[in-house]
Amino acid sequence: MWHNLLKRHVLFRQHSFLLFMLLAPLFGWAADAGDTGAMILHCRLDTEVDDGMAALVRRLVEREARKQPISTILLEVNTFGGRVDSAIEITDLLTDAPCPVVAYVTGKGAISAGALICYACDYIVMAPGTSIGASAPILLGAPAGEEVTEKSMSFLRAKYRALGEMKGHNPLLGEAMVDEQVELYGWPDPAGGYKIVKVENGQVVEESPTEGVVSPDSGETVHISVGAERLQDPLPLAPEDLLRRLRPLPEGEDVASPAGENGKKNSEPSARAIPTGLPAEARLISAPGKLLTLTAREAVELGLARGVASSLSEALQVAGQPADRPVLTVQKRWDEQVFSFLTYPLVSGLLLMCGVMGIYMEMKTPGFGWYGLIGLTCLALFMGARMVLGLSDWFDLALLLVGIILIAMEIFYIPGFGWVGISGFVCVFLGLYLALTRVPIPRYTWDFERLADAGVTMAFAGVSCLLLAYAIWKYLPRTTVGGRLFLRDSQQAEAGWVAPSPASVALEVGCRGRTLSMLRPAGKGIFDGKIVDIETEGSFIDPGCSVIVIAVEGNRVLVREDTGSPDTEGKG
Repeated sequence: MWHNLLKRHVLFRQHSFLLFMLLAPLFGWAADAGDTGAMILHCRLDTEVDDGMAALVRRLVEREARKQPISTILLEVNTFGGRVDSAIEITDLLTDAPCPVVAYVTGKGAISAGALICYACDYIVMAPGTSIGASAPILLGAPAGEEVTEKSMSFLRAKYRALGEMKGHNPLLGEAMVDEQVELYGWPDPAGGYKIVKVENGQVVEESPTEGVVSPDSGETVHISVGAERLQDPLPLAPEDLLRRLRPLPEGEDVASPAGENGKKNSEPSARAIPTGLPAEARLISAPGKLLTLTAREAVELGLARGVASSLSEALQVAGQPADRPVLTVQKRWDEQVFSFLTYPLVSGLLLMCGVMGIYMEMKTPGFGWYGLIGLTCLALFMGARMVLGLSDWFDLALLLVGIILIAMEIFYIPGFGWVGISGFVCVFLGLYLALTRVPIPRYTWDFERLADAGVTMAFAGVSCLLLAYAIWKYLPRTTVGGRLFLRDSQQAEAGWVAPSPASVALEVGCRGRTLSMLRPAGKGIFDGKIVDIETEGSFIDPGCSVIVIAVEGNRVLVREDTGSPDTEGKG
């Protein structure tokens, strides 16, 4: 027995070893295939930076980049900017990306909020003729207060510095893009790269480490010398750089003079004295009072961009990422486009107005029909679009529903108007306010901009509701459709209108009948075979007595006892 058990044990170990040897290459091949089969996620950010773009990047990073092996995320940035709070949300998403992120600046460039998005990427590559910078926050419609502006500037300066330190970009350049009071000087470092310092009141207060461009092939840093004669680098020349090469430069003007605010060049000669302690070749990069905007060549020279590329594959090569992988382009879906359109202030106000008026009309008409369906659909689109884009959550929807339920209870079940109705209106207001504003209490410029949009939405919805209610009350009853829904004419008692009884229509003054019951003073009588409610002027009449009609007022029939004629058995 022991011999058989030992034999089985040896056979089991031999078979297990053979099975492991057969499956080991399979597991190894699967791991290699998963590594070599990683794809490149490509996404175009070529619209205004808004909530729809934030939803697209959220889907790109949190879903598309995690459900399949991805080697690189390539963002094609081509935007003049937009909402700063949406850009901040995008930067938070990009910093949590599971793979390297490359920002390839094309077309219009990366201006304002687009520059902030680029700072959240691991690598920045520029296309020829593009620019990056000018990222100061602006409150649309009205100038921001000094306190709000300083808070916003402080936040964005810290955001640029944090992103620069995290991703290896120069934080001083980011500060100069967002704050026009930042003054920067720079010069080529003999050790390689470009050295940049921050100056305040003629004194150097901060300096950045030497920046360079990393070659993806050799791993060495490609430094670009700055001079009036030529630029020794293998990168292609942009058109604006070629023009700057051809024209003579005024005395004291910097060759790499960055663009000022709104992309305009600082064409005036530099009359500012070089601060003490800086080398003679130091040049002004960002002058006080002007936002920093860099062209493609200047971004490469100052070390912000890795290089200039004319295609997506070249951009990946410049960033040191593999360009031979399959590319999966992620675009904005139709539902994201529709929901982004529905969150515009005027469109949101229209949806809110249609929702409120639809429910109001449904309450004024019997049953449940098209008005209620349209109202509920508009409210569902109003809240659903914001929930899909991440502008509101279930708490906002719960407040709105609770408020509507409380108002309905106040109208239909609780007499009068009290705390239930007031609580319902408060819940509805809070639900709409939280859905329209991303933060309950605004602190920064972009929060006040969101609050202004909420005010536009509420004002448009309120004014539209009042005008539509007046039009419905004034003109709709006169139309063909309104005539089927509303009573056009009213019959007032002051004008002599009374509600006649069907049995008393044929009775006239002088008709004779007989009492069927005791009149005290009201009772019943019979006239021409019809039983009618009658009453006297105050006297009592016994049953079976002959009476005569002395007055008919609607359904009220006044009689008195007829003593001058024999019993007519109720004949008139």
